[in-house]
Amino acid sequence: GMLPVLTFLFVIARPLFTVWAGEEFGRESTLPFYILLGGLFFNILAFVPLSLIMATGRTGILAKLYWLELFPYIGLIALLTTKYGAAGAALAWSIRVIADAVLIGWISRKTAAVPFNIFSGKAIAFAAAILILMPPVFAAAWFRELFSLSLPLLAISLAIYALLAWRKFLAPDERLWLAAKFQKVFTR
Repeated sequence: GMLPVLTFLFVIARPLFTVWAGEEFGRESTLPFYILLGGLFFNILAFVPLSLIMATGRTGILAKLYWLELFPYIGLIALLTTKYGAAGAALAWSIRVIADAVLIGWISRKTAAVPFNIFSGKAIAFAAAILILMPPVFAAAWFRELFSLSLPLLAISLAIYALLAWRKFLAPDERLWLAAKFQKVFTR
């Protein structure tokens, strides 16, 4: 899933940027990157509802939505970039994709008539996955100088997430298929 990848990127962003481009770049680019990761999370969530709208052939609705978003987005970019620089530009994009995800979710319910139950077992497991992956994210955000603390927390969180994914997100036939693949890799 996307959650472990986003968590991993969040944790390694600052050290990676610092090693790659220097201390100043690592310090200045991390906050905009974090903001973009937040927007990316919602952008990825919108993929299924977006696909449903496209599958129903109602792409004209999407074109209208994007035109309606254009001018507020341009205004948001101008305001936030002027006031907050790169972090403001990242925030403008993230606000737009979050609003877009909410609107696309609402439109897909109306056009594709697919019910979405927020309290389903999968949604609760998804919320649990988010909570499991939060400790390394918080450690990376608040204890920037203690990267050595973030790595063990990341490993523990990813292991717990893998167990949750195995038990809650994968169907029995998917577990069998994956177990066979692992067995083939490790018995070579």
